[in-house]
Amino acid sequence: MKPINFALAALLGAGTVLPLRAELEWETTTVTAPAEFGQASLQAAYPFKNTGSEPVRIVEVKTSCGCTYAAASQQLIPPGESAEIVAFFETEEREGPQTSSITVLTDEKAHPATVLRFHSDIPPAALLPTRVVKWSTADGREAKVLEIPTQPGVELVLGKPKRPLPVTVQLETYDSKTRPASASAAQPGSDSDPASAGQAPANGYTLTLTPLEGERGSGILPIEAHWADGRSRVYNIYVRCQ
Repeated sequence: MKPINFALAALLGAGTVLPLRAELEWETTTVTAPAEFGQASLQAAYPFKNTGSEPVRIVEVKTSCGCTYAAASQQLIPPGESAEIVAFFETEEREGPQTSSITVLTDEKAHPATVLRFHSDIPPAALLPTRVVKWSTADGREAKVLEIPTQPGVELVLGKPKRPLPVTVQLETYDSKTRPASASAAQPGSDSDPASAGQAPANGYTLTLTPLEGERGSGILPIEAHWADGRSRVYNIYVRCQ
């Protein structure tokens, strides 16, 4: 009888054993959540499943900013089981397009980190068509009128400039019946485009800026937006007469 090489037999036998692996399969890694004006927070869920043959442990969940909180529904996910990362985004002090990311660290050797992304577009309190109003020497001295739609319950008030402006300023309210046809509204595709944040509000303000005769210079015109619940925000418009 020939001697058996047990080391060789063990090596060959090991080749027939399926390797153990841990693997998370995500339903989605990007969530775009709609937002309403005045909404305090948004929530997003990122479900996943352990499709491997070993348990996966969530080591850490990190967020890209202080306005985002995220956590795993369970820390250890056995093979075949599902869980999710639940995230909350504070939106009360924000407006316009928002992006945040969440990094999930696991004990998977092949893929230890997964980046999840969150997007939203928070409606602003006031939809300013522009933040810059200027007159060149070729423009003459005709008044320029801006239409500023506002969200329900938002009041606009003229702030006090830090230095005298080369224009007179008039701010008047309007509604859907008295909405001016000649005012400059937000341009499609711009950051203040009403279509980018849902349907444009029916109420708002017209801001009329008229250059003072013989005056030249520039300055910042603050527009204060006040919410019914006491919150406020300041929008600045740069004014220049050449």
